[in-house]
Amino acid sequence: MTDNPLITVLLPCYNAQDYLSDALISIVNQTYENLEILCINDGSTDDTAKILEEFAKRDSRICVVHNVENLKLIQTLNKGISLAQGEYIARMDADDISLPERFEKQFEFLSSKDYDIISCFSDLILNDRIVKGNRFEFTDFPYINFYLHLVNPLVHTGILAKTSVLKQNSYSTEQKALHNEDYQLWSQLALNQKIGIIPEVLVHYRMHAESVSAQNNALQQVNFSHNLQTYWKFNHLSIGYEVSNLITHNHLKKVAVKDFQECNTAFDSLIDFYMKAFPTIKEYALRQIVKRHIYRMHWQLFKGKSTIAFKLFLFLKLGFSLRQHYLSRKLF
Repeated sequence: MTDNPLITVLLPCYNAQDYLSDALISIVNQTYENLEILCINDGSTDDTAKILEEFAKRDSRICVVHNVENLKLIQTLNKGISLAQGEYIARMDADDISLPERFEKQFEFLSSKDYDIISCFSDLILNDRIVKGNRFEFTDFPYINFYLHLVNPLVHTGILAKTSVLKQNSYSTEQKALHNEDYQLWSQLALNQKIGIIPEVLVHYRMHAESVSAQNNALQQVNFSHNLQTYWKFNHLSIGYEVSNLITHNHLKKVAVKDFQECNTAFDSLIDFYMKAFPTIKEYALRQIVKRHIYRMHWQLFKGKSTIAFKLFLFLKLGFSLRQHYLSRKLF
C-alpha cells in the first residue's frame, strides 16, 4: 500500500444542478489529492449532466457515469461500489460540502485505529446558515455499536470505508431498506467490522425541502424502527414494536406507562449485554448515552409538554431528580 492510497469519492447525482458545483469544488480542492471522483448521473432531467461533464474536462480525476434510466439511490450506490477503483470509498451527496482536510484527516484516523468504516461530525446547512449538528460523546468502538441500538450516529455523506468491506456487503434493495439504507447496512456490518467516528466536523449536510430525506420522512421513520428491532435481535436482544417506536422517536398517538417501563427494562438488558461482551467498556458511559437518549425521547415525542407517563418513567424508574428534568430543557 502506498503512503497515499487511492480514495474513490462516490457521488450519486439526481437533478442536483442547484448545489452540485459547490459540492464538486469542495472535493477537487481537498488537501488529499489521490482521488477518483466517481460521479453517477442517475437519469437527471436538469443540467446535472452538463455540470458534471464541464468539471470532468477540467479535472482528470473526475469520472462521469450516466445511468440510462433512473435507478434510484440504492442501486446507484451499489453500481458505484462495483465500479470503484480506490482502496477506500468515501461517500458524498451532491448537495453537501466536504471541508478541505476531510479525506486527509479521515484516512489518517481510519489507518491509525485500524477501523473498517468511519464517519465524522457534521454541521447543517439550513437556509444558507450553518447550524450545529449532532455530537456524540463516545466515538470509539464499541460505543458506536451501542449507539446503533438507539440512533444512527454515522453521517452517511461523511463515510470513509475500506472498499473490500463495501464490495462484500452491498446496500440492501429490500423495501425495509428504502430511505434507511445506510443504517440498515451499518447495523449489519457492526457485527463483524470495526466502526468509529472522528470527533471533528468535516462535512456540512444540507437540509432543504427537496432532499430525499425530507420528502420521504414518514417511510424513513417506519423502516428505521423496523431495522432497529432487527439490530437488537442480531445481538440476541428483543424489543417490541411500541418500544422500537419510542426509541426511534416514531410518531405515536398513544404512549402508555407500560411502554416506558418496557423500554427501561430493554435498556437495562442492553447495558448488561455490552458489559459482558466488552469487559473494558465503561458502564457509566453506557448509562450516560441512555440517559441522554431518554431526554431526546421526551422532547421529540412530546415536544416539551409534561406527560404523566414520562414523569413516572423519569422519576420512579430512573430516579432522575426534578432539577435534572428541567436541566434537560437546556441540553436538548
